[in-house]
Amino acid sequence: LDHRKGEKVIKTSVDSAASASSGASRADEGSSAPAATRASHKDVKAHALIVTYVVQHRAVLLRSKPSVQGDKLGIVCKGQVLKGYEMEGWLQLTRESSKEAGVIGHRPAWALIDGQEVGLGVLLRPLKPGEKVPKIGAEDSDEEKQQAPSWKAEEIYLSALEFEVAFKTVNIRRRPKVSAKSLGVVKEGERVWGYPKDNWLQTAKKYRQKEPGWIRIDGTDLGHGLLMQCTHLRPTAVKCFAEALQISWQHLPVKSAAYKLEWTAKDTKTVHTAVAKTKANIGKVHGLAANSTYFVRVTAYVLVPGMDENNPKSICATVVSDWAEGHTGAPVDVTEETNMTFDPLAKLRGKCSDCKHCHAFILSKYSYLMRLDQVMCRRCGCTCTSHEVIGEYGKSHAQWSKENAERRRQEEHRRQTGYNKKPGLTPAMQLEMQCRAWQPDGAPAGTSKAKYVIKEVTQARNLYERLGVKPSAAAKDIRNAFRQISLRIH
Repeated sequence: LDHRKGEKVIKTSVDSAASASSGASRADEGSSAPAATRASHKDVKAHALIVTYVVQHRAVLLRSKPSVQGDKLGIVCKGQVLKGYEMEGWLQLTRESSKEAGVIGHRPAWALIDGQEVGLGVLLRPLKPGEKVPKIGAEDSDEEKQQAPSWKAEEIYLSALEFEVAFKTVNIRRRPKVSAKSLGVVKEGERVWGYPKDNWLQTAKKYRQKEPGWIRIDGTDLGHGLLMQCTHLRPTAVKCFAEALQISWQHLPVKSAAYKLEWTAKDTKTVHTAVAKTKANIGKVHGLAANSTYFVRVTAYVLVPGMDENNPKSICATVVSDWAEGHTGAPVDVTEETNMTFDPLAKLRGKCSDCKHCHAFILSKYSYLMRLDQVMCRRCGCTCTSHEVIGEYGKSHAQWSKENAERRRQEEHRRQTGYNKKPGLTPAMQLEMQCRAWQPDGAPAGTSKAKYVIKEVTQARNLYERLGVKPSAAAKDIRNAFRQISLRIH
């Protein structure tokens, strides 16, 4: 061919092609940028080969676009195999891999290959030549079927427990394994009923699946925190004291369970244990500061009936509640420290023997219908009977100590000699003979009736003698004697 002619022909063809392309671009000026991006992705898919990667990190997030700001679509765990197209440091999963990973609606899912820029290291590694590819989602082998948990929920639980999804999406697995087949997903805020077993929740029979599924409860080891939150355990501050909180929670519908109560301050991350192990559904947190905010939570250990509680294998599952907020009351002022350290019977009480934090009893509001062991200390929340008696209201400590020592000496002497002098009599008959009857109006001449009554009451050896009646007296006579004495000394 003629060189110049050929060059001219080539130039003409190139110009015509360029003009055609420019005309086409002008005709498509109204098309949007995402459409062009999708077209470029399709072109890359058309020419790129499908590559296979294995998850190297303990957990990798699947996102809606090749960016760390993309929406979270799911999680893949270590050892899971992913197939897709490699694009600029990201792996776009195929439709089959997205379905196996539990992505809803077959949306395009992206996984970051190298996470060194975000401080995570290598997330995905290429599949080595000759390396065996596990079949994700295939039928369970005979060995896996034998290893499947064989337990009956009705032997441990009375009814199903309610859980709320705390993560954006959580996979429902066929077996309690992160590499098991995904039966679906649950979204954040949904309620699921089931039976906890170890760190997994077996869905109840009424769940919409052909067979019960398994949902992971705690994903802390995967870097995602708590995935499922139990709604049955909700600690509540029943009573607030100056330096303590009384916490109550609901029992789990199980045959046997132990509970642990923990607390932490508002501005600290240190978690303290208030009650290590209890079967009750109430507990106290002592040693707190007044007018402060604290957070409490309850951990329930579901136990296998019939096994030793000290055996670690007796714990079937561990259920943790959410943190609940509580506020302590006003501090104890000087007036209360001075004038409110006695119980309803006018006994001065000192330090508490239960909590070891309260150095003196402070009387709180009470009703005259309450028993003595129901009256609480406003400082520590313990009963007044748990505080030691150190005196009596209106008497000096030396006088009270002397009278108390004399009273104890008389009781000991009466215990050793009083009931054993006449062996033929029963204790009731001996008490009847020892009780001395007296009348409030039987004061000697020239003696005040009020002083006479007070003297007889203080010198009484038992409750019957304090009222001046015999143990065989009728209830009507006892009430009448109490009324007559009250009228004389009040």
